[in-house]
Amino acid sequence: MDNLNPYSYTITIQEIEDDGERIYEATIAELPDAADYAETYNDAYDLAIQTIEGTAELYAESGREFPKPNKQERKYSGRITLRMPPSLHAKVDHNALKEGVSLNLYLVSIISEKQGYSIACNQIENYFHNQAESYLMRVWTSMRTTLGTNSSLNDISSTKGFITTTAPEIKGIFSTI
Repeated sequence: MDNLNPYSYTITIQEIEDDGERIYEATIAELPDAADYAETYNDAYDLAIQTIEGTAELYAESGREFPKPNKQERKYSGRITLRMPPSLHAKVDHNALKEGVSLNLYLVSIISEKQGYSIACNQIENYFHNQAESYLMRVWTSMRTTLGTNSSLNDISSTKGFITTTAPEIKGIFSTI
């Protein structure tokens, strides 16, 4: 386990009470059966790191695959602090008043609209890319059938007439050849 990074594992430290005494419990999400206990937060964390390293060695010695770290997913509260020039603040506040909604709702709607627009643009771009790719493949197959299977892309320039008469939709693409 040369490339093991024990700090990339999900370690949770909790202060708990055990027999009337406050101690720290360290657990590792990727190793659900492991738990370490210490008198301080830092000691509990260090023990968890040692547990990850030691357990990885035991897995390697026995030929077992050691669990990989969980992918860290960011958690979002839904709250942000937004800084903007006073003039922009005044404009968006004025627009929110015009719309009859709060400034917060107005800003959320603008962000949502922009996000939706971006998604739609990506979907449209992918659609047309796939359509163009499919169409050009059909044209190429048709050309190879007409010219023979040994033809190459260099033969395109000699078949300008063929393309522009059999595929007028893409005439503009080849008009400069």
